[in-house]
Formats: sequence, structure tokens, C-alpha cells
Amino acid sequence: MHSLSTKAVKLLELFSIEVNNAKRIEDSILLNELLQMEGCTISHLKAIVLDRFGYKVSDQTVKSCLNNLNFKFIREKKSGRLVALNEIYELNILTLNNSSFHLTEEFKSLTKDVVFKQFLQDSVNYSIHKFSNSFVINKWVDGFCLYKKYSRKDVFRILNVDINPVAQNVGGYLVSPDNTHCPIFVNYHKDENISESTKYEDEFINNKEFSWMSKSNRKLVSNDVQSILGNRGKIRLPLFIKKSNDEGVEFYYMGDVEPLKGKVEETVMNSDNGKKVSVVRIIFSLCTAVSDEMYSYLRAKNEVEIDSKQALQLVPTTNVETISDGKEQNLIPFYEFYAAAGSFSEMQDNKDFNLIEAPLQYSADQNYFACRVVGESMNRRIKNDSICIFKVSLGGSRNGKIVLVENFGQADEDYNSSFTIKTYASEKRPTDDGSWEHTIILLKPNSTEPRFKDIVLRENDCENMRIVGEFITVLE
Repeated sequence: MHSLSTKAVKLLELFSIEVNNAKRIEDSILLNELLQMEGCTISHLKAIVLDRFGYKVSDQTVKSCLNNLNFKFIREKKSGRLVALNEIYELNILTLNNSSFHLTEEFKSLTKDVVFKQFLQDSVNYSIHKFSNSFVINKWVDGFCLYKKYSRKDVFRILNVDINPVAQNVGGYLVSPDNTHCPIFVNYHKDENISESTKYEDEFINNKEFSWMSKSNRKLVSNDVQSILGNRGKIRLPLFIKKSNDEGVEFYYMGDVEPLKGKVEETVMNSDNGKKVSVVRIIFSLCTAVSDEMYSYLRAKNEVEIDSKQALQLVPTTNVETISDGKEQNLIPFYEFYAAAGSFSEMQDNKDFNLIEAPLQYSADQNYFACRVVGESMNRRIKNDSICIFKVSLGGSRNGKIVLVENFGQADEDYNSSFTIKTYASEKRPTDDGSWEHTIILLKPNSTEPRFKDIVLRENDCENMRIVGEFITVLE
């Protein structure tokens, strides 16, 4: 059996996540050329993109590709500080000399492993294929495609930022040090439980104008406000919106915006301590009017839901007992059904339970329970045959959470089963003809094995399902 080195496995993971995610095609095309020819000039890279996609690649993007492929853009914490990935994992992938890219000898030695090279080539091919299928030249705006989804990290990479900014420094927007760009990120339907000082009143006035608030404690004379208003030089303002936190970390690109100078005002909003703080409201004009369907989708609050109202009926007792040595023993229901970590399990009729000991913070009267998880599709978090603690789902934002889903059975054999455990996500997807589907729910695996795929649920699929609980921890 062929075995890849730890470094090779880590590199494949990083290339898949940080390079070949079909958000910026130049990175993948450059890597593809280097794998095929072991060399690629800047002019050749630019010619490929111009020929295939019809737009010109800037010198800044070329420089950014070199930076990103050498994993200098992304940082992780090490010894309490943020460090670039190339330093943490000792990575050195390619060089640029005399306008020509070349793989380093160190990386070429890794590509001599045919399995590693094939896996990497598959990742590159996937990225190019996915980008090509979704690319529409008349929706292309200098690196971004209208209504395509991007994370904050994607956005800063595409804007050719050298180092991914610290998330806390970004928030809803971040002006670049040279005042040339400021991406704006909006969560349209904000959670009720967020702090008062972040309940910004951001909304469409119509499909051509958007009302937006600066960060709190800002005035008209504040540096970032002056930059956004264009008073420190020409600035690019790309607008990204997600409907709610249920949609995860990605935002739809809505096009670039420009402030309407006659529609700017300094006002106030509530703070967490009950006082008023200053904030600046700006009316933006969208360079491209929002499509009717996207406009209606973002403003509407309706979502496809998996019902969570019929929660498990837990044991009507606190289930805390004192055992012989004086210590308290906490008992919670351990259900005899199991959750499949692959697709749904087979139909199970047995919903009986026994009591099982759990840490005191997970009590039955606080809606905690346990069941067994069988399978490998969640093995990055939950190993096969683990007993896990869940909490009964009472609604609220579930995006990104691991959930236990029960299906009551339907004609489709793929879903003719009882329980599965997956990471929950919801999103709106474009169809092949350029229109949009209704919101769908994705039940996503989190596994070291690539054979597991998302379970895609549309509105009709959810009628016979409910979310039973949210994963808390592995008990044993």
C-alpha cells in the first residue's frame, strides 16, 4: 500500500483549500503549467488567461500568485503569534527569476512521487473545471464574478493583499493601507443576540441603491470614512452580502459601489451600555443593478428549514445521584438508535434508552442526551463507533454546526433511513442556465476520506426530516 509523507499530505490539503478552490484561476493555471512543463513565463500565464477567459492579468496579481503558491498569504497561530504557513511547515514551492516561474528542487522531488503528483493534478483540474463552468465574462468585474460566493480570505487574496488580515481587524470592512480598495462585508439579516454596537442598519433601498453604516464610533472626519468617500484618492469598494450567518463564511459579490456624496450623514446608534455612539450612514450606488431574483432572495426572510420543533422527549428528572464516595453522578439518556456518519442509517424502530454517566455540565434537564455514531464520514471530529453527547436543537442559527438529523422515510432510496450526523450548511445555488435555485441545505462530511460527498436537501426533501440535536462532544 502506497503511503505519502506527512509533509506531502499537508501540502495536498493546503493546495486544495488555499489554492485550488476555484476562486482565482491564475493560481491554478500557473500550478498546472509548472506541473506539466516545470516552467512558465509571466507572458505565457497572461496569454492563457486572456485566451481562455478574455480578461487581462495584472502584474500585481502575478506577484500575488507567487506569494500565495508559496503559502505566504495565509497565517496560523504558532507559539502565540500568527506565522505564515510556509514558515510553519517549511514550504518552498516556486521561484520567479527573469519573468519566468520555476518549481524549486525541493518541490520537484515531491512530484517524483506519482501518487502525490496525481492527487495534486486532480486538485488543479477540479479547480480549473469548476471555475470555467461558472465563469461568465459579462458578469466579471476585475477578479470577482457577480453573485458568486467568496469568503473574506478569498476576497483579500483576489485583491492581491500580501498577508491575510486578522479577522478582528476586518469586521464589516477594511481600508487598504494605500487607500486603493476597501471590501465591504454585510450580513443582511443579523442575529438578534449580537451586541447593540454591531446592529448596523444595512439594507437595500432599491436594486440600485444600498444604505450602509460605518463601524461604530466613527464620524465624518474619521480616516476610514474619508477613504470610503473617496476623499483620499480613488478607491475601489466591492460589496459582498450574505443573507444571514446560516449561510456560513461566504458572501455573494454584488458588484462595486460608489458613495452618493449628497446622501451621507453622521448619526448615532445604541451601544451595549445603553449610551449613544456616533456612526456614519452612506447611501451607495451599485455600479450594476442587482438582479430581481437576488434582490428578492436577500431581502426575504423565508428559508428552507429542517423542522426541529418535535424534539426528543428526555427523561423528566435531573438524573443527578450521589454515589458511595459522596461524589455526584450525572446520568443522561443514551438512546439505542445509532447515527450513521456516512449517508443515513437503515430504518430503526428502537427509540428506547438507558441511562449513562456524563460530566456534570451535561445534564438531562438541560436537554443533553447521547447516542452512538457509526462510520467514517466525520472522522476528523468523531471517530467510528464513538458515543457522543448532543443537545436537543431548539432552533437558531445552525450553520457550521454538527447536527443529528432524523429522516422519517420517503420514496427516494438514498434517503430511506433514520439518522445521520453531518455539518449543517444552507445556501442558494445558481443553475446551469444562469438562474437560481431555492435555498438548499447541505449536510457536509468532515472526513479524511474523499469518497464522502455532501447530502443535498431541497424543500421537498426536508418535509420528512427534523434536526434532533447539535453535537457537543465525544464521550468515549
